[in-house]
Amino acid sequence: MLNTSSTISRTRLYSHVKKFTGLHFSQNIEVERDSELPDIMASRKKTSAVWDHFSVDPVDESFAICKHCGARRARGKEKRNRGTSGLQRHLNLCIAAPRAQANPEGENRVAAEPKPKPRDCQLTLTETFARSTKYKDTSDRAKAITRAIGTMIAVDLRPYQMVENDGFHHLMGTMDPRYRIPSHQQFSGNVIPELYREVKQNIKQALEDALPGMSITTDMWRSSQNREYMCVTLHWTTLNDDGKFQRHQALVSLEEFDEAATAVNIRSRLNAVANEWLPVPGRRGNLLLFGVSDSGANIKRCLIDATKTDLTCGWVPCFAHSLNLVAKSSLAIQRAVKDSVAVMRTLASKVTNSQPVKRRFDELLERHYPNETHVKLVRDVEMRWNSTLHMLESIIRQRDAVEALANDRVMRGFVDVQRPAAYQHWSEVFDMLPNVVEVLKPAESATKLASSHDCSLSSYIPMVKGLAKQMDSLRESPERARGVGSMVTEFGDKWAGRMAWILKPVPTARETDLTEQTVYQTFHAATVLDPRYKMKYIAKDEAAKVKVKDAVINVVLRINQRGRTEPMDISSDDENREGAAAAAAEPPPQQHGHIVVADDFQRAMAEAMESDSESEDDARVGRADITNELEAYLHQSVAKANSDPLQYWSLRRDVFPNLAPVAAAFLACPASSVTSERMFSMAGDIVTKKRCSLKPQNLQRLAIIKVNKKYLK
Repeated sequence: MLNTSSTISRTRLYSHVKKFTGLHFSQNIEVERDSELPDIMASRKKTSAVWDHFSVDPVDESFAICKHCGARRARGKEKRNRGTSGLQRHLNLCIAAPRAQANPEGENRVAAEPKPKPRDCQLTLTETFARSTKYKDTSDRAKAITRAIGTMIAVDLRPYQMVENDGFHHLMGTMDPRYRIPSHQQFSGNVIPELYREVKQNIKQALEDALPGMSITTDMWRSSQNREYMCVTLHWTTLNDDGKFQRHQALVSLEEFDEAATAVNIRSRLNAVANEWLPVPGRRGNLLLFGVSDSGANIKRCLIDATKTDLTCGWVPCFAHSLNLVAKSSLAIQRAVKDSVAVMRTLASKVTNSQPVKRRFDELLERHYPNETHVKLVRDVEMRWNSTLHMLESIIRQRDAVEALANDRVMRGFVDVQRPAAYQHWSEVFDMLPNVVEVLKPAESATKLASSHDCSLSSYIPMVKGLAKQMDSLRESPERARGVGSMVTEFGDKWAGRMAWILKPVPTARETDLTEQTVYQTFHAATVLDPRYKMKYIAKDEAAKVKVKDAVINVVLRINQRGRTEPMDISSDDENREGAAAAAAEPPPQQHGHIVVADDFQRAMAEAMESDSESEDDARVGRADITNELEAYLHQSVAKANSDPLQYWSLRRDVFPNLAPVAAAFLACPASSVTSERMFSMAGDIVTKKRCSLKPQNLQRLAIIKVNKKYLK
């Protein structure tokens, strides 16, 4: 054992051992310095790595000189208090120092990529300069942020002026202070047009894979700017890599229509849209199958004329629009129903706009329905019959409270709230309302079905016949039609008369009507090519069945054999004659059969052909193949009502190679022009009172980006 002078203090020894080795020793032992204590102090590095970059000032030892820049830095006056912290801070800020710097712990650190520091630590010059420097407009980061803002403006229907709002500047300054926000002119003039061109190019690329046969929907709309716009949407089918058919749709035009809305001008606009979107240079052309629109005389005449010039297969009147006209007519035919609906409309308006009436109505609701959820009365729009249905349903649900309000003294001061003359008591009015709802309910179900995204032209005839059957059922049930008999009769007769030309086509010589063959090739062929229906909804007489089968064969043969590479033309006959006269000015290449003559030798080869009947022979062979496929298809069992017809044809492409692509093209055609109507609703959200000066071309760009956002990268 060593004496006291040569023995290390137990407490000090314990602290040193614990600090440098992590070992725990009992404090009641004595350890000799030379024999028992590990040489801990000897293993500890005596000199900081910072001295690799500094030297002691020979004049004054309390200073050190940087080897890189020659700067003198103090390291402490008292020898026992000298340290290297100040030297290390200078080394971190020294621009002349090498990238690999040593810190006091001996670790190597790259100056250009400093470790994260606490917020209260001073930044380096490099960090300070980097954080205060704005991105260049050409940098990838700035372009990405600008593109994201432009996409948000279009997709979320935000105004261009948003980028100049204080709140937006605060948000972007918090997220990335280095980003310089462009002006709203930059977004409207460069960013949005660039996104529009990208969407347009991607849609055109998608159309290259479209199956032969596209359909369009079109409609006209007047904005709050008192400008008229024309909308065109495209609908097509593609065959995916997994061998499945898939439906697609896109908004391709929402341009201002500043001309008179005549059939000729509409046809000219459709011609321009078709030339821009439908042709695929260097690839097979595409046939415009059907045009879907409302029953306006101008657009109807335009699309019917297109079928007579062999450019489209048919015109489809919007199912929802036709049903809207019939429903509005039936609501107005019976005086008692008309007056009752009018007084209910006024009553709902008073509850909404008059505070005393609203307070009284709330009291009556609490009295009659104390423990139930109260529903706000819906006020209808006179031009939309389905809103009338929703208003009556909300009234019937809270009938006791509404009837009590009609008899309440608070309503006596309103001269426009009077009981209809056809009834003696208010209770009779409310007893009749459920029957009105029962008449309109089937029409609402049919409208929802026709407006769904997966409803196609093939369901047109089944929906027509289904609604007619429901009206017949109401006629045969006096209890259900009590008080609304004239309304039911009007609805059934109007509907049957409006759809007679579709269900039972007849030969016609009127130029304003579709031909019998066109009707069969449009509606009946579409129904037959749907595996859920086939011949179920076709008339039972054999003559009609033969016509339907011939129509299917003809339209399949026409679509499969027609390959167009020239631009589509939906122009008028006069325009066609002018184009033909211009083309006649140049001598066309001579043709023999399928050979285009280029020189004398090829001309001799063409003239040596025995016959030019190759196309006729191919047509006969193709017709026989299609006939066999059709018979085999019709002999198979009908698919389930809830099955997917596109999946049916996807699984049978090899079995029916001629029918499958045509059926898929038919299934892409919608039964209504609701798609265009939705475009107008969306456009109305863009052109608001605060954006009333928006230019038409900007409206079209924003709308196309919004609707076709899936085509953005």
